[in-house]
Amino acid sequence: MTVEVISRRIEDRGGVLAFLDGHARLVEGMALPHEETEFQLSYYNSDTFWIDIDALLRVFGLDWAALSDLARVSAAVRAVASRMPTYITLKDVKKALGQAKRRRLPSGRV
Repeated sequence: MTVEVISRRIEDRGGVLAFLDGHARLVEGMALPHEETEFQLSYYNSDTFWIDIDALLRVFGLDWAALSDLARVSAAVRAVASRMPTYITLKDVKKALGQAKRRRLPSGRV
């Protein structure tokens, strides 16, 4: 998987490029120990990803034919997920009442 990073502007929040233990890593801003650290980093994850599907299937121990076997895919995903580092962040989200911006979609849905 290749991830695009771009020069970070002050208003950019989210994944940042940082060096941890001598390796370049994408780190979510909320996972940093101090919020101010995010503003000291120069590069930001633009959320553009290029994924080699064949290589990804190999990570899961699957091939294209296996994708039709829901039980096998589910087991493969769970096996990989069990090896993934996970963190939970609890935070307050402040939303001003009545300030949500809406746009009308062509189908009439909001």
